[in-house]
Amino acid sequence: MKEPSQAAEELLILRAQLGDQKAFQRLVLQYTQQLFLYCTSFNLDAARCEDIIQEVWLAAYRSLGRLRSVAKFRSWLYGIARNKARQHLDKKVRDELLMRNAAEYSEESMQQPSFNDYLDALPAAFECLSIDHREILTLRFLNEMSYAEMADLIGIGVGTVKSRIHYAKTALHKILESMKNDRE
Repeated sequence: MKEPSQAAEELLILRAQLGDQKAFQRLVLQYTQQLFLYCTSFNLDAARCEDIIQEVWLAAYRSLGRLRSVAKFRSWLYGIARNKARQHLDKKVRDELLMRNAAEYSEESMQQPSFNDYLDALPAAFECLSIDHREILTLRFLNEMSYAEMADLIGIGVGTVKSRIHYAKTALHKILESMKNDRE
């Protein structure tokens, strides 16, 4: 049985698919802030993220009638945002970020840092992560997506999602440790 909030959202999506403008506006209000936050994980400035969000909603409006499963609306919408954000990334910048952070993919086990030790450095450390790392951590911990939703959105298996989260957390830990050592 579906939760009442999930059923209400699915009804809202169905109404929007049938052309109800107010239902679509409610979806826009409900998801815009989350989508903006997600777009910032691609290291794009606020103005570019706002442009992307406009493109996302335009694309969603145009193709909402073709969405077959209203239960997959969230991952479908994030998929549009992901594609639009990646289109906005300059290939050279993306490649440089990936190369700079390639060394962060390590399988060595690490002791988890205390959150309070790194709270102040966390935003700066997050910016140092690769785009893929920022994306996976944003989806999981800020947008609270399930592993299955993330796998569907990115087009990978659930095991790969778990692995990427592990490597992203490891990379974030290394950056925080490096920042801590630089301060000492």
